[in-house]
Amino acid sequence: MLKKIYILFFVVCSTYVFSQGCKDQVISDSLYKPCDAQKVAVSALNCGLKNGGSIQFLNQNGKYFLKIKPNQKIGFDDKGPLELKSGSKSFFVKTATLVDHKKPEPYFVVEVQINYVATLKDNGLTSVIFNTFEVKFTRQDTENIRETAKCFYSLNNKK
Repeated sequence: MLKKIYILFFVVCSTYVFSQGCKDQVISDSLYKPCDAQKVAVSALNCGLKNGGSIQFLNQNGKYFLKIKPNQKIGFDDKGPLELKSGSKSFFVKTATLVDHKKPEPYFVVEVQINYVATLKDNGLTSVIFNTFEVKFTRQDTENIRETAKCFYSLNNKK
């Protein structure tokens, strides 16, 4: 019994010691903001999705953005309403632009407040609805998004 406790203790400690901290995961990147038609420097936390897409949590001098690459066909329009669902909660964007909608990896750039990042750290992101097309995320993707949001929130919440 004591041997099992030592093994469990070793596994927990080594996971803690060898895991990357939040600050170590931040990268410098650039973001094309379609609303301003300009490219800006940002710091980013990446969250890969099971289907090859990604969610990026971005900070541009205290302004927060989500860059969502669903990696699925999400319609034929480049503008329309966007809903981000986090369990039973939703975040609505009246008119969102699907950037590079005719290319293999289209994406959305959505400006968010830190309190929405707090919602994501608690609930993750379960689906994205653009016009009438819905992309649902797996339970594992939702959990990964939740963990990345938790990290981003801890780095950027100024309370």
